[in-house]
Amino acid sequence: MILQELTEQERSRLDVHYAACCPEGFQGAPVESVGDLLVNLTEMLPPKGKPKPSVQFVAWLVQDTVIGSEIRQQLREWGESQKGFAELQTVPAPPPVAHEQYLMIVVKPVSTKAGNYWVQAVLVDDPQPLNPDDTTTFEQIPIPEQEYITDEFPALLREILTICHDQHQVVLEDLNIQWFLPSELLFLNIEQWTFGKRER
Repeated sequence: MILQELTEQERSRLDVHYAACCPEGFQGAPVESVGDLLVNLTEMLPPKGKPKPSVQFVAWLVQDTVIGSEIRQQLREWGESQKGFAELQTVPAPPPVAHEQYLMIVVKPVSTKAGNYWVQAVLVDDPQPLNPDDTTTFEQIPIPEQEYITDEFPALLREILTICHDQHQVVLEDLNIQWFLPSELLFLNIEQWTFGKRER
């Protein structure tokens, strides 16, 4: 099964199971198919007393109903020829990993006017946080290109969050908000008027 033939959800779940089977920092050969992933995992020596990573990987995929039934059946047939496969099917699979989303708000001083600032906002969506790649997207949030003073920041933030919610279906409670402030604004108590999951 070629990886490009999988849906985005299937590929995301595949990455979760693969990462859970790999030791930290492992870099396998480039892969184009599920078979290539199995080859990488087969080359790993399992920790003492632990199952083979390739067999655990397949056992988790077979349990995962996000993966198409045809793919799971093919994997089940392979797994049934492997020692310990039946027992591993009762081992709980890793939980789904949600998209990581970040709202980056960059504030820069206007060089010709003290107390005035330019503001830009970018929404970053990483659908595979355990395996970041070129699927990460960066979306400029359209806000008026004008100079702002700090008293206008709370209302501007509400406008930005409304755009994120209404136009990009962002769950605001799960949104990571990162502020990039000039040194003279580090005193701002942004926690009082930031409504996302956490700020930095």
